[in-house]
Formats: sequence, C-alpha cells, structure tokens
Amino acid sequence: MEQVIRSYKTSEVAEAFDAVSAIFDTSFENEITRTLRAKIYYEVERLVPQGASIMDINCGTGIDAIHFATKGFHVTGIDISAKMLEEAKKKVGANQVRLCKFYQGSFDAIPPEIDEKFDLLFSNFGGLNCSNNLEMITKEIARVVKPSGFFVGVIMPPFSLWETLSYLLRGNLRLAVRRLNSQTKATGFLDKTFTVYYHSTEKIISSFSPYFQIRQIIGLNMISPPPHALGFAKRFPKLSKFLSRFDALIETLPALRAMGDHYIVIAQKR
Repeated sequence: MEQVIRSYKTSEVAEAFDAVSAIFDTSFENEITRTLRAKIYYEVERLVPQGASIMDINCGTGIDAIHFATKGFHVTGIDISAKMLEEAKKKVGANQVRLCKFYQGSFDAIPPEIDEKFDLLFSNFGGLNCSNNLEMITKEIARVVKPSGFFVGVIMPPFSLWETLSYLLRGNLRLAVRRLNSQTKATGFLDKTFTVYYHSTEKIISSFSPYFQIRQIIGLNMISPPPHALGFAKRFPKLSKFLSRFDALIETLPALRAMGDHYIVIAQKR
C-alpha cells in the first residue's frame, strides 16, 4: 500500500490545498465555476437514480459532495488534504447535511475502511491532473465501482484554445504553451505548489479501457471564458453568453472537445 500511495507526491498536493483551505470557497469559486458545476451535476444526475451511492474522490471542501447529498444521494468524499476536509465537515455540520461522510485518503489508494462499492465515482475540476499514473488510478477506481456503474471526471487537457490565445495576445509565449510541456507547476496556492499533469482524451480512453467503456466526452470552455477569465466575462457579458451558446453546439465534436479548459469524461464499467 505504501508504494501505491507514492504514485504521486501526495505531500506536496496536501500541503498546497491545506494552505488555501480556509479561503478556497471564496478565492477559487466564481460565477463561471458555479455555471460549470450545474452543467456537470446535470450529467451526473441523469446517470444514476436518487438514492444511489456516489464517491467523490477529490472532494475538497465538500462543494460537490454536499450538493449531491442534498439531492438524495448517499455520498462518500475523500481528499488528501486534512484541512480541506475540516472545511467540508464544518459545512456539513452547519447545514445539517445528511447522507454525507468524509475520509482522508488518496484516489489511487482509497482508504481500506471504505469497504463498499459505488454506483458512480466522481472527480471534479482536474483532480486526476495531480497524478501521471492513470493506469494505477483507473485500476483503483474500477475496484470500488459496481458492475455497470459509472465514472464521471472533469479533466484538464494538454491544450486549451482559450488559454493559449489569451496569453499569445498578451505576448506571454511561456504561459501560452505551458500545457504543451505535459506537466507544470500549479499556481494560486500561496507559497505552495505541486506538479500538474495534463491528460489528453486519448490517454484517458487508453487508461480506462481495460475496465470502462467511454460513453461520452464533453468539452468545457473551448471558446467561452473559463473560470480564470472571469474579468473578460464581466467586461463583455453579451459576447461571453454568445460564446457559451456556441460552445454548447461544438462541445461533443471530437476535433474540438479536447481544446477546452476542461473536458467531462463519462465512462461505464464493463
């Protein structure tokens, strides 16, 4: 088990998220992330009935886990950051949320005290981008998902059209091509950082294929402003809405869905 846990630098990831745990909901959440979450929730909730069991494998401060619990799902959240989990538990207590429990652990070494299997396993906003060992992760995910159960993940690809063009227009070539390096350092975590690995749709399909069948891939923010471009969305609200509507028309096209800031992958266990 120790070897499994070290498939990525869990200490670096934990320290980075510990550092921002108290400010995460106010600093990382905005109008765009909330809109994206609503879209992602729709995709999850159409797959499994109310009362189904969901594991959130990088639950953070519990934003998604608490949402699903309030919708009548039985939710188990895990996260590598103890302080993020503290924030999640505070919110559960303050809002008297039922059907929701949390454990500290890694998504490639799910805590052994969790001995149940789940109808759906969920990973939002780049959780899997913390590791480069997708084969190990998918094997662990498959272990805890019921036969014919689902995996829904939101993943950062190695090319973001919006990010690349926006940095090029500002003359910043280094940031414009940073995802093309396949791995880079995360920013925005005060004085902490960790390595981010960008996963192509082809890599995800290959890694999941021994255990899962890919049902759908949906691009997010191909040409509309992503969460880090909130300033643009506020300055140009009509244009941003138009771009979002156009995104909805092209979000499943194979040539374009992998060019977003993130993409949703929906897979069903074989």
